[in-house]
Amino acid sequence: MNKAPIFFHRAGRVVCWRRPLLYRFFGLLRGRGDCLSGDYEAWIGGYPRSANTFSAAAFRLANPAVRLATHFHIPPFVINAIRLKRPGIFLVRPPEDTVASWTIYWKGKVKSEDCLNHYLDFHRIMAPYISSLFVAPFEVVTRDFGQVIQGLNDRFGTQFSTLPHDGKMVSECFSRIEEIAPVEVDGALDESIIHRPSSFRQELKPVVLRELRSSLKTSAKLDEAKELYHAFCQAPSRASLPQTTSPNPVQFPAGAEVA
Repeated sequence: MNKAPIFFHRAGRVVCWRRPLLYRFFGLLRGRGDCLSGDYEAWIGGYPRSANTFSAAAFRLANPAVRLATHFHIPPFVINAIRLKRPGIFLVRPPEDTVASWTIYWKGKVKSEDCLNHYLDFHRIMAPYISSLFVAPFEVVTRDFGQVIQGLNDRFGTQFSTLPHDGKMVSECFSRIEEIAPVEVDGALDESIIHRPSSFRQELKPVVLRELRSSLKTSAKLDEAKELYHAFCQAPSRASLPQTTSPNPVQFPAGAEVA
């Protein structure tokens, strides 16, 4: 891949992502939507492959009448939501899992280091807003989404409905996800992209991680990404699992690759 477009693309992210008003023009031009719109009651966002689609499906399952804005993968949308004081869930996931999944998603079109740079750019820009966010770590989202909604209610004084995180709920969310999932030429679901657990991606993940750890430069970047992730996990307002909650290996096996 030509390095020049990547360099300018990244420079554009660093400049425009911090300023919603500046990004708005480019976002509309590229068909990404209006980052200054406030036409929603609640929002869900975070870096790609952080259970955005599962979270949206679960929230809508519990609150079908709520106007929900989702997949805020670009900081200006989240920054504007914070300024509007809209209740929202900011998703975070460990960088190794996230970057590996995002790299696999691109099927070789984007290198793992570029995906890692993307992760760093996104979280560096959002870091100054940690105290204003309600943060939901991946492990809480995938083990007890009812706790996430309850935490959201506690943080913003809202009354969104919760739901039990059981086999029926998870199965219904996965069914909804598969209904809109991309397919291969032969009609099979595209396991590189689909937003639910995938053994296909799980098998490819070690290859991507070895590549990320193959140089001192990418290893140092990965260490910074981990520090950023932990900073978000220490947010004053964050979702957490109750002491009585136990892992549910049937719905989400340990290390499950969920997008």
